[in-house]
Amino acid sequence: MFLIVGLGNPGDKYKKTRHNVGFMAVDAISEKFGFEEIFDKPKYQISIKNIHGCKIAVMKPMTYMNLSGVAVYSFVSMYKIPVENVLVIHDDIELPPMKVKIKLGGSAKGHNGLRNIDNCVGNGYWRIRIGVGRPENKSDVNNFVISNFPSNELPTLQLVFNHIADNILEFIENPAKNMNKLLPNISIN
Repeated sequence: MFLIVGLGNPGDKYKKTRHNVGFMAVDAISEKFGFEEIFDKPKYQISIKNIHGCKIAVMKPMTYMNLSGVAVYSFVSMYKIPVENVLVIHDDIELPPMKVKIKLGGSAKGHNGLRNIDNCVGNGYWRIRIGVGRPENKSDVNNFVISNFPSNELPTLQLVFNHIADNILEFIENPAKNMNKLLPNISIN
């Protein structure tokens, strides 16, 4: 089984915030592949589907960002999923808006959701980092990541999510070989 985790915060208040790009990306993947039956568990929402002989689960932790690892651990330990079969999609203030990078392992770099996942399951999982930019004032990071995207950026952001969804199966089949296919060549106008 391969687990795709979109990081975010539950509730309508956070739906279009920078911190919720992981949730938005998982929604695009779910829509593309028809993940229909969503199970509401105490710590996460999950949907599982066989696609071309590969069992794939998509997850949205419902533990709020800072405890994302609790949800991920709960699922991977139950299904005995190796950490290298986990892909976490998250916001990254170190990247310009809409810039996407992918890597295996690494540091949480101050991202509390990643830090909690690292503490719960280790850091040897795949990450798709979606750039959201950074505030002018470094002390305003918390407010910045839970603020909504400007409406003019949402269509471009959807193109990023659609590109990731269009190429996710090739990535799952061979992550190291196909990682560059997930990197969209999209810029903000």
